[in-house]
Amino acid sequence: MLRDLEGKESMDQPSSSPSNLQPLGQVRQPTSLPRRANGIALVLALLWLLLIGLTLTPQVDDFKWYWQAGRSFSETGDPYHYKDDPVAGIISQPQPAPEPGDIVAPIFAYGYPPLFAYAMQPLGRLDYRTAQWIWFGLNTLLLIGLIALCMQLSRSTLARRYWGILTLIMLVAPPTRLSLQLGQVSILIAVMLAGCLALERRPYLAGLLLASVSWIKLTPIVIGMRYALWRPRGVLWWTIAAGLGLLAISLLAYGVAPYQHFFDSIVFGREYPYAAEHNISFYGFWSRLLARSLYAVPLIDALILARTATILSSVATLGLCAWATREPSDQLGSQIVFCLWLCAMQLLSPSNGYYSLVALLLPLLVVLRYLEQRPDRRVRVWLIVGTALACIPPTWSDWQPALYNTVHTGWGLLILTPSLYGLLIYTILLARLARSYRPTTS
Repeated sequence: MLRDLEGKESMDQPSSSPSNLQPLGQVRQPTSLPRRANGIALVLALLWLLLIGLTLTPQVDDFKWYWQAGRSFSETGDPYHYKDDPVAGIISQPQPAPEPGDIVAPIFAYGYPPLFAYAMQPLGRLDYRTAQWIWFGLNTLLLIGLIALCMQLSRSTLARRYWGILTLIMLVAPPTRLSLQLGQVSILIAVMLAGCLALERRPYLAGLLLASVSWIKLTPIVIGMRYALWRPRGVLWWTIAAGLGLLAISLLAYGVAPYQHFFDSIVFGREYPYAAEHNISFYGFWSRLLARSLYAVPLIDALILARTATILSSVATLGLCAWATREPSDQLGSQIVFCLWLCAMQLLSPSNGYYSLVALLLPLLVVLRYLEQRPDRRVRVWLIVGTALACIPPTWSDWQPALYNTVHTGWGLLILTPSLYGLLIYTILLARLARSYRPTTS
């Protein structure tokens, strides 16, 4: 009787078998946490993007130079010559007359090769505000493409799992925010360079991309040196052929005068503010530290010494890259080498705006993938330090006048641009990884 009663009670009790608990287990799966985190991060990213869009102004905008270059080329045949037009009152503000002995800053406008100005002609035909919004939308789409492409190339498990958080972090990062707010071409350049890496197995497409981006800004041709050292060398030959082809087409269509103006005023002239704090490169660093300029009080006024230091730093960086570049052993090894040259390109560029550091997303995810395969505490620490320094904008001292004066004078210039040291850390770290990398064996 007692046994029958116990059996009846056991039948009345709710079963605790795994089959009955399965629905509850499905609700509490670990994957639900990344899903919710990605959803929240995506909403915050969209709100942040909207805030950036609402703060677009003509006064804080570099797109106006591209817009006016396309407009001026359509009107005068020269993207470097500006005439009065509706945006002139926005761009050119009245300035007080200079005092005797003052250094007068040149009026800087469009500073890229003519080919990009040719492509900007359709936007130049629109009114400025409409063109600005269209460019902001295009930049946003390019940023989405950049994040997706970098995740696909690196195959980082962490980046794929927390793609929404990565998107939010990327949008909030100062180089990205400035790229979108200023309407810069840095996101476009980063996408094209990542595309070059993705298309390495199709040298004709990779070469066309590398040639095209090199005619937007000359310094990406430095990456061609990577293909001169090791395979696939076809990328180099196709880059040269495509570059010459694009040059021939533009010369036949528009003549040689715009190129003469570009080299006379921008490359060999002094119209560009190379010593300004936004220039994160060897040329900008040594120009601020060792030469007289409008943007800093140097240690000494020794222009020849500044140029010598720039050359020595550049040669040492090229030597480091050549030493670390080896025959690609697998996909990750090839990506590490490519990212090394990508970072070196920015150090060697005479003009590398802080917003160009948006391209560091690819090296970041590639090294992250390396750490997922080979946990290394030192590599992880240096990656964190380099990324943190790269995220400090050159305007970090603007909030306090005394601090601003300190870091713009003498030895204080050594800490004016922490992002330069972040870029250096990335370069040295990637060189070490490229030199020591061996593919994993299953």
